[in-house]
Amino acid sequence: MSIKDSRIIGGTSASSGEFPFAVALTRNGQIFCGGTVYESLYVVTAAHCFRDETGAISFDTTGIEVRIDCVNYVRCPDDNIFQIAQLIPNPAQNPVTNENDILVIKLDRPTNAQPVSLIMTSTASAECPCNEVCHVTIHLYCDMSYSDDCVR
Repeated sequence: MSIKDSRIIGGTSASSGEFPFAVALTRNGQIFCGGTVYESLYVVTAAHCFRDETGAISFDTTGIEVRIDCVNYVRCPDDNIFQIAQLIPNPAQNPVTNENDILVIKLDRPTNAQPVSLIMTSTASAECPCNEVCHVTIHLYCDMSYSDDCVR
């Protein structure tokens, strides 16, 4: 087992295009949060990703890029790198309790990436519907000395 494979139990390397809705938010070239393409102009992420030291949302997006469908965020194609046109925090988000910790990013231009397919259930359960395959994806910091790609 390689060092890369030992970091996520049961994790495997993602292939290019396997999770086209996956987003890496980078600041000055370093991943600081992840997100999901919801519609061609919109990405959903956590509001805490944009909070400043006081807990307020910081609308300063200097140095921030939205990288979509990049297995290797370091060598992400230019067409997959977006700027932020607008930050839209959930007005009910609470920086103390992290309730409603949602923020929508409006991109500077539409993406061709396939938006995520949401699971709709009649309960608050996050269970996968019967007889269907469900994936949970996360973005991790990848140490390029171990591999050219990230794990899923």
